[in-house]
Amino acid sequence: ASSSSSSHAGGRSGAAAGSPAHEFSVFWVPRRSIAVEKVLEDEGVYGSLAQGEFSLDLVALDDDVLSLELDRAFRECTLEGDTSSLFYAASALLKLQQMYGLIPRLQGMGPAAKAVMEMAVRMRREAPLPAAAAVACRIHRAVLLDREVDPATPMVTQITFEGLIDEVTGIKHGSAPYTPSRREAGASDAARGRPGSTLLNSSDPFYKEFRDLPYYITSQRLQQYARDARKEYAELGSKDLSELKSFVKGLPKLLLLDRLSDLAVPVAEVVKEQAFHDQLKAEQDILES
Repeated sequence: ASSSSSSHAGGRSGAAAGSPAHEFSVFWVPRRSIAVEKVLEDEGVYGSLAQGEFSLDLVALDDDVLSLELDRAFRECTLEGDTSSLFYAASALLKLQQMYGLIPRLQGMGPAAKAVMEMAVRMRREAPLPAAAAVACRIHRAVLLDREVDPATPMVTQITFEGLIDEVTGIKHGSAPYTPSRREAGASDAARGRPGSTLLNSSDPFYKEFRDLPYYITSQRLQQYARDARKEYAELGSKDLSELKSFVKGLPKLLLLDRLSDLAVPVAEVVKEQAFHDQLKAEQDILES
């Protein structure tokens, strides 16, 4: 959120006689604001603190996904009148151009998108791009979409494999809650079955294949892969040395497959309920009416 901050002990404060002096530092994420400085002044500690900023902007969640992770941006802009997130979006757009060259075509839909484009153009005039970046052009077009243009889509139930994991267990910062149900190599007895989280991105070849498919297709393929793995395991006794080596090399992929199967368990429990299908039908009727 735009008002979030992070502080770390590290300005000086008065110390009692005989006690060591302490220094305090405050680092604002992603930047300091006039409002928080006013609070520090009102509390009488503004001059006693060393302040800094940590510009956490674009977070790489996958090979082709960069996110500002501003979960409250839409609420802040539309309900609270706080447009700080638009400034962060424009700053991120400028950073992309500093890294990959001038984007010759900026297009957008909606008032927020227009505001971001105007801010980005103004920032570029105030802080011109380096000569190399001004000439280079690795991104030919950027399209900005204001969520206000289409507020209905995020409210509809997702039906892809990745979407249903997000609906049922939640995906946050590129990871999802995960409880392994199988014995994993190297795991202690206490760690097996312990709830945790796991990253979900394209580095997993199975997840890359399944993520955008409808859930029922993913379920069928997972079952088929599991059957193939069990069949191959049952035939180990008849394999020669080279085939055994090939099987061992494929074990990491089997562990990845187990992980996806475990992630699919809570989804399967929800999908088989009649209430889930009633909700999908109601949503479809509303959208088609």
